[in-house]
Amino acid sequence: MNNLNRILAAIFALILSTEADIPVSCYFEDVAGTWKFQESGYSTKGPATCENAIMDFSRQNIIQLLYPNVALDKFGNRGKWTLIYNQGFEVIVNNRKYFAFFKWIKRDNKFISICGKTLPGWQHDILGRHWSCFVGTKLHPSIFQATAATLP
Repeated sequence: MNNLNRILAAIFALILSTEADIPVSCYFEDVAGTWKFQESGYSTKGPATCENAIMDFSRQNIIQLLYPNVALDKFGNRGKWTLIYNQGFEVIVNNRKYFAFFKWIKRDNKFISICGKTLPGWQHDILGRHWSCFVGTKLHPSIFQATAATLP
């Protein structure tokens, strides 16, 4: 196992070992459709810090997420996608891998899932060498917004 795979395995283990999930709940029907991914420039320095970064989006990609797990980019390249629990997704297409959590907002004492937008996420080539940040926006979002959690 190379160093990148070890780092990614450790990150996912930490995510899975947390006591609480993020307050979002999105399902296949909310996510399937056409998405615009706005991407920052590539870096070869390993995983980018995307959560709080101010990003200069130099590229964009249009990707269709289809049933049951087919991803098609604007050039016709075919790949795959999957939900990560009900909190995010991973898309692999044209030798690039994208991962992001879905966006949410807190309104009053409730968290509202925004399933047609992502928080800043990460993307890299399938070898894990060229990293960048991205945000995804569904071009035709569903009207439905789920209330994921209510605070006491």
